[in-house]
Amino acid sequence: MNVKNAGKLFFVLLCTLWLVPVLYSNAYLFPYVTPKALFFRAVVELMLPLYVFLLIADKSLRPNLKSPLNAALLAFFAVNLLSSLVGVNFSHSFWGDYERMGGVWHLGHLTLLYFYVLLLAKLNGAYLQRFLQVGLLVSAFTVFYGLWQKAGLTGYNPDFALPDRVSSSFGNPIFFASFLMLPLSLSVFLGLQEAGKKKFFYYAISLLCLIGIYISVTRGAFVGLVFGFLFGAALYLYKAKSKIKKWGIFGSAILLVFLTLVAVNYERLPEGWALKRIFNLQDSNSKSRLIQWGMAARGITERPLLGTGPENYYIIANKYQPAELYQYDRGWFDKPHNYWLEILATTGIVGTLVFVALAWFTAAAFWRAYKAELLSWGEFCLLVGALVAYHVQSLFLFETISSSLAFFAFTGFAGYLWAESSTGKAEKAKVRPQGLALLVVTTLLVVVIYSVYVTVLGIGRVLTDLNIANAADIRDPKTAYDNYLKVRNHPFVFDRGQVAVRFSNFAAKMVIASSEGKSDKEFINRVIDDAIIYLGEVANKKNDNPVFLSNLADLYLKKASFNQSRPDPKAETAVRRAMELAPNRVEPRYVLAEFYYRQGKRDEANAIIEQAYHMAPNIPDSKWRVAQMYKKTGKVPEAVKLAEEAFDDGYQLKLPQEALWLYDQYVEKKDYPKLIELLKRMIKVDSRNIDWYTRLAASYAANRQKNEAIETAKQILDFSPESESDVNAFINSL
Repeated sequence: MNVKNAGKLFFVLLCTLWLVPVLYSNAYLFPYVTPKALFFRAVVELMLPLYVFLLIADKSLRPNLKSPLNAALLAFFAVNLLSSLVGVNFSHSFWGDYERMGGVWHLGHLTLLYFYVLLLAKLNGAYLQRFLQVGLLVSAFTVFYGLWQKAGLTGYNPDFALPDRVSSSFGNPIFFASFLMLPLSLSVFLGLQEAGKKKFFYYAISLLCLIGIYISVTRGAFVGLVFGFLFGAALYLYKAKSKIKKWGIFGSAILLVFLTLVAVNYERLPEGWALKRIFNLQDSNSKSRLIQWGMAARGITERPLLGTGPENYYIIANKYQPAELYQYDRGWFDKPHNYWLEILATTGIVGTLVFVALAWFTAAAFWRAYKAELLSWGEFCLLVGALVAYHVQSLFLFETISSSLAFFAFTGFAGYLWAESSTGKAEKAKVRPQGLALLVVTTLLVVVIYSVYVTVLGIGRVLTDLNIANAADIRDPKTAYDNYLKVRNHPFVFDRGQVAVRFSNFAAKMVIASSEGKSDKEFINRVIDDAIIYLGEVANKKNDNPVFLSNLADLYLKKASFNQSRPDPKAETAVRRAMELAPNRVEPRYVLAEFYYRQGKRDEANAIIEQAYHMAPNIPDSKWRVAQMYKKTGKVPEAVKLAEEAFDDGYQLKLPQEALWLYDQYVEKKDYPKLIELLKRMIKVDSRNIDWYTRLAASYAANRQKNEAIETAKQILDFSPESESDVNAFINSL
């Protein structure tokens, strides 16, 4: 293959990376993340031998490693790698996890993308322009698809953000908006460089990107756009003629006054308006973010130089989360939702300084291009404003696969401008790729194919099997169990924690579901034992994740409950370690209370569960947990009252069986209205269980609601036609 043909193939493969933002597949456990990440990594890896071939074949295509921008980008990767080596969990730093698909391994692919863009530009300047054009077309498509969803039309993937916000093909409106930030500016930039009607095509794309950001209703993107616009406008007006400067200052002042008025009076805006949400900083989401940033700031002091290691922010979040956060968000956090703070916490001062240098030299590349007359003053201001907008929005979110694709492509464009504005001519001497060079490329091809097989296809297989297990769950426990075992025994499972937690949750559900008395005791014990062994291996390997330890302790207790035996003392050891790692989390206290109860220490059980309740009184889970413990310890009236309050506050059942004790209380009191409402909740969780419909129909009948009883009984026929005779007999008996 000659350089020309290799270059064409290289260009085509690089353009296919723009498919990443639109990829989605519900065959994977994380349908909006996994296919994007696996496709991106596969293409980048398969391009590597071709990249090396081109570097060997033509010296002029080789990157200048003395360029400060190139050096800063390599330094950022090197610092991340070093931080992972000296951090708290190397494996997690290097490989990341299945939910985010980040880590040093992923950053390495993004670093290669940057250098691929540089080589593409050196091959042919038109290639780079077309590469960016493909990216803009994909951006436009994502907005069109978002508008399609907004109109309520059927799409190829569900959008759970609707109707208030739109996430298009990203699964999250924030991810949608963050991806569009740089294409918005690049479309304006390419429009400025065009003459005639073609420029309006680019301006139309920029308008679409603005619309996409608006319908995503993302505050961070909005703030970034405002700051980027004002910064770029200020730069532009600095050298503008006096008349333009006056009008520019006047227009900017009008914009600031408008934004101030909206910010002060946002409550008066109609419900559903995007601006109302954008300017509302008193909602639970905003308050939660502020608390999370405080947590990150506290954690930075522990490892100030190189941080905890990439992807290891969970250590800080668990240790410093205050109970106050439960008022706004009760999740376990692995990101501070502020990329700058994340870099500071996970790679320390060194990593942050390198990232600042990367931003600085990107801006310097635009400045050099302006000085070399490759850019006009307006184009320079636009690109710098885009850079500011992107980094300001990063104060409110974390990086995603699609936004990183856009960012590294944008940075690669800056690297191209730096190279083009340099003095001196590039060496044009050719080197024929023979002998050792061909051996290197061939060897690299073998390594890459193996890497794709293991880290792309292998991960894909793991996540499809895990998805099957997760979907089967207790509705098809044999299938779920077989697939959990298959995943557990896979030769490359880098996120064993994700697998172990889902396996343990499945085992716990099996125990809860067994309360109906229709259980295979031997099978359930086998599931519990296997889950305990696997989760124990994961929890004990690093012993730094309270989720693993708390789940492990809970499994020991579930086993004791199922077999009516005393709990293993290892449960207490695990849960107390979890409490050390996450002193202000209530979940380990729930488990400890259950442990005390199983030991016959009812007063201690009630004391610890009430302590957990007072730490997080506003979350419905706390009330439900306390209600369950009260019921076990004989405080039935208090249990019923708290359970009803939990439902009123929004508690959602995980399984119908966990509410059977409350069902029995309503049956005993013949409280049919409450019984009916409870059964509706149970059916919402398990909508294909004939037993719940039968009980609901009987409850309607007992409450003299004949029509409702008939309609409920008929619903059984939708998924169980063989029950027709029983349904007809019931209806005739009314």
